[in-house]
Amino acid sequence: MLEFCRQQYADNNVQLRYIQEFEDHYDSHKTIWWYTRDTFLYRLLNKALREQDIDVLYSLRYFIRHLHLQLKDFHSKQTSTNTTIENEKLITVYRGQLIKNEEFERKIRHNLGGFLSVTNFLSTTIDKQLATVFAGYGGEDDTQSILFQIDINRSVKKFPYANISEESVFGEEEGEILFTMGSVFRILSIQPIDTNMWYIHLKLTGEEDIELMNLIEYMKGGLDEFTPEIHLARLLFEMAQYSKAIKFLNMAMQDSQLMEDFIV
Repeated sequence: MLEFCRQQYADNNVQLRYIQEFEDHYDSHKTIWWYTRDTFLYRLLNKALREQDIDVLYSLRYFIRHLHLQLKDFHSKQTSTNTTIENEKLITVYRGQLIKNEEFERKIRHNLGGFLSVTNFLSTTIDKQLATVFAGYGGEDDTQSILFQIDINRSVKKFPYANISEESVFGEEEGEILFTMGSVFRILSIQPIDTNMWYIHLKLTGEEDIELMNLIEYMKGGLDEFTPEIHLARLLFEMAQYSKAIKFLNMAMQDSQLMEDFIV
């Protein structure tokens, strides 16, 4: 992974120093901390997830795996204590962002009551005002300002999420709740706040498309856990990127160390 990263940033001394720091000091228990830093990992991973670049995602597979597992561990600990956001049966978080018009129309506006599946690790906040700032106020001609409200029923456990404030480089100030990649939400309502912004109400769901799940279960074989790699394959199938999905799973299946980690 690190040699690949060095090749990508061969002319960037700042990022090369971060890569060396990662090589010297990385611990899988600090994956979230590394992810929230504005370094080569955050940039490469999110760009690859947006573009569904299978070769880059495969190169970063261990970091993706560690990030998912640390979120899963935090989620388990937070839901079993009385000292976190999980105290309440229903948790509400927010996310503000600009979305391309075409994506907004196809995935959201004409999909009321349907499912919205995210390809990335989704960052949200308990601070509605902060999320509104991130949404902007009126996009460019080709974008829409969106403020998401996401309701989480703590009984839904299929997709791990956690309050990462204690691990994030930003500390407590953002009240950040991070969802694992591939999380699925149902679109409950779509409302214009004014001419410059949309308010989208979502809820985290554990429901899945039956036919697609059957296909993924078949491709998983004997694996017991719904892993990030399976999330990626499912998302690629949803986008009709069948050859990329098969390529990614074949690459993962050939990695004996990675497959050993899959088995519960």
